[in-house]
Amino acid sequence: MLEPWRERLAMVATLWCKLSVLRAQQAQGQGADALQPYARHILDCFGDRAMRGSDWPVPRHRGDRYGDWIDDSLALTEPLDEARTARLFEGAAREFYGLEERA
Repeated sequence: MLEPWRERLAMVATLWCKLSVLRAQQAQGQGADALQPYARHILDCFGDRAMRGSDWPVPRHRGDRYGDWIDDSLALTEPLDEARTARLFEGAAREFYGLEERA
């Protein structure tokens, strides 16, 4: 069901987007690789305005551990370089929420 979701998401791409809850929307037993087209489209549309959400504790209801969702998130964002991954996992949230980095 990528369409009309893709088209509608592209229309709001000037906003910010949290890459989260995708796993909770999947059928039980479906692998994270099925989320690749959705994650890719979010990252393509939102670029530096996309941030990863932890979803915790929602993944527990699917039988996932916290580390499973981190691994899945890394796999879904694998084409990104180190700087873009850091931006997705931390930098964008710091900017959006106005959080300062601690030493």
